[in-house]
Amino acid sequence: MLKKTIFTAISISLLATSLSFARPQPDACPTVEKIKEFGLGRGVTDPLTNDWVFISSKNSYGTNTEWSFGLMDVKAANVEEARKVAAYNMDSLVFGGGPYQDNATDEWHCLYYTSQGNRGVTLTGLDDSLTRLKKIK
Repeated sequence: MLKKTIFTAISISLLATSLSFARPQPDACPTVEKIKEFGLGRGVTDPLTNDWVFISSKNSYGTNTEWSFGLMDVKAANVEEARKVAAYNMDSLVFGGGPYQDNATDEWHCLYYTSQGNRGVTLTGLDDSLTRLKKIK
């Protein structure tokens, strides 16, 4: 009986500990208007497609959560042209849904799209890596 009580106590303790590390769901995704207000971040090329990705990080965008934003699939020959194309494409940015939780990382993301075919995503966790942005479909 004592072993069962100890096992139960340990199980409850482990469950409580694992739940305490879960990130709470954000109240809301950043609005398109706030994302546009903050603007584009740094441009980097995707080594697999040679498309440009623009990454902005560490902004609340008017929410209670810190986010990174990425605009992907920008087609251009160089960073100057890519920035012009991305700025033009941002005019048609629309909200696509969220927040959605990534069960593998316990982070949250929201989706956005442009009429030119760009994908946009906001991510919690302040990670502005290209690898993480590309995992969001």
